[in-house]
Amino acid sequence: MRFLVVDDDRTSRRLLSVALRQVEPAAEVDEASSLDEALASFEHAPPEVVFLDMMLDLTHGGQPGGSTGLVALSLMRDLRPDARVVLVTSLPRDDPDVLDALQLGAMEHLEKPYGVPAVRAALQSVRARSMAGKAAP
Repeated sequence: MRFLVVDDDRTSRRLLSVALRQVEPAAEVDEASSLDEALASFEHAPPEVVFLDMMLDLTHGGQPGGSTGLVALSLMRDLRPDARVVLVTSLPRDDPDVLDALQLGAMEHLEKPYGVPAVRAALQSVRARSMAGKAAP
C-alpha cells in the first residue's frame, strides 16, 4: 500500500509516517512538505491514501495561496475524483472547516494529537467506506 503524507511541519510528517509504517509494515510512505510537492507526488506515484494537513502552507507555483488544506483537497479531487484523503488537523470533527472538507470529499478526519490506534482506525474507516462504495450498484 502506498501513502502520501502532506504536512509542512517536518516533525508532524515524520511522526505520521512512522505511525503508518507501524500499522502497515510493508507500506510505501511518500512525504510532501508543500502543495507543489504533494501534487507532483500525487501524479507521479499515485497513493492509495493521502493524509493531508488541514493547515498546509499553500504556496503554489511561487504564489502564496493561504493556509488551508481545502485548496489542496479540491485540487487532488479534481485530478483524481476517487482520491482517498484523510484530513489531519487539531480541529474537532464538528468544526465548520472540517465539515467543509468532509463535504468536499475527505473520507476521514484524524485529529491531532493522535497515536497509532487512531491512525489504524482512520485507515480501517477509509477501507470500509471504499469497499461499501465498490459494492454499491
